[in-house]
Amino acid sequence: MQFPNAYKGVSKIFIAEILALIGALVMVAGAGIAVGGAVTAIDSGSLDAAGGLVTGGAITMLGGLVLPIIGYILQLVGLSQASKDEPKNFKVAFIAAIVALIASLVTGFASSIEWLGSLLTIVAGIANICVFVFTISGIMELARQVNRSDVAALGNKILWLIIITYALSFVMKIIPIAELAAVLGIASAILSLVTYIVFLVYLSKAKKMLAV
Repeated sequence: MQFPNAYKGVSKIFIAEILALIGALVMVAGAGIAVGGAVTAIDSGSLDAAGGLVTGGAITMLGGLVLPIIGYILQLVGLSQASKDEPKNFKVAFIAAIVALIASLVTGFASSIEWLGSLLTIVAGIANICVFVFTISGIMELARQVNRSDVAALGNKILWLIIITYALSFVMKIIPIAELAAVLGIASAILSLVTYIVFLVYLSKAKKMLAV
């Protein structure tokens, strides 16, 4: 194994992304259960049954919150490990992840100051994009070093997908025509999902590449 630290790091990043995805799905399921409980209470007037559903939904949503937190910790550890074998990109991704975390935490305390909250939200968003971009760039650099041009080429395609996705998101926010903005919003959401799935596939391919 030529890059053992990168293999361990990318493996942890992959698990982190899976946990984040599961957490999001659990949150949606929990919200659905809670809403179902509220609807049951309105329709039937059975507060006991509805209360059980609402409580169950809240507990499920709590689980959905815990998983991404664990995933974020794993991501930081993974980026730190991977940077030992490829410091040029993974170290930047690690720093960007720290910046995103700090900005997100401070945003919660600065919610009463509108301009500061908006600024921190933008900083967190840019930092998260950097995590994506430099993680992919780090894998691409390792792929070149082990003569895996196919993995490097796929990384380049994902980078273009990310650029297009965020460009659509930006245009959607500034365009004055509501109908067109809505269409662009749907296209951006679909493209974001596709990009995320391809990113997971890419991490899986990178794990197999680095395991050799």
